[in-house]
Amino acid sequence: MLEELTLSRHFTQRYIERVGCPPTEDGVRQIVRGSVVVQRGKDYRLASGRLFNTLSIYWNPRLAMVITVDERRKRAVSVFGEKTLNDAKRLRMIV
Repeated sequence: MLEELTLSRHFTQRYIERVGCPPTEDGVRQIVRGSVVVQRGKDYRLASGRLFNTLSIYWNPRLAMVITVDERRKRAVSVFGEKTLNDAKRLRMIV
C-alpha cells in the first residue's frame, strides 16, 4: 500500500503550514513506515447502501507527528505536527 501512497492537496498545504517545508511522497512513506498505527481505516456500509470509510491514523513519536491516510484511495489526507498537537491539548484543557 505504501508504495502507491500519494499526497492530497490538503495534506501538502497542511504539511507546509505545520512542518515548515514541502513534503515528498518518499519522505511521507518513510514517516508512515516508522510510525505506530493508532487506528486502521475501516469500510462501512450505511443503511442507505452507500459505502463509508474511516481514515487510518499513524503516529510518529520521534517526529511528534500524526498523519491520517485514506487506505482505500491510497492517499495521505492530513498531518498534525507538534504545534497543532499542543494547541489541541490546550483546547481540551480549556473545555
